[in-house]
Amino acid sequence: MNHAPSRRCQRSRPGGACRSPAGAAGKRHAEKKFTEKRVAKAAEELEYEKYFDYVLVNDTLSDSLSEAEALIEKNIAGNR
Repeated sequence: MNHAPSRRCQRSRPGGACRSPAGAAGKRHAEKKFTEKRVAKAAEELEYEKYFDYVLVNDTLSDSLSEAEALIEKNIAGNR
């Protein structure tokens, strides 16, 4: 009897997670799904922006940090 080769779990280490036999294609698919979920979550989060005085978009950490510091300094100066 000929049997098709079974798809066996490829573990990077004993007890570790199984790797997808698809390799790079599987990784791209997972990254695409992650991005799709994150974009959907960001769209949902932006629905709440009308309830806040400021909205920081964290595209670049250094830019977001500078913007946050400027907002804090502006508000502290305005409350003196």
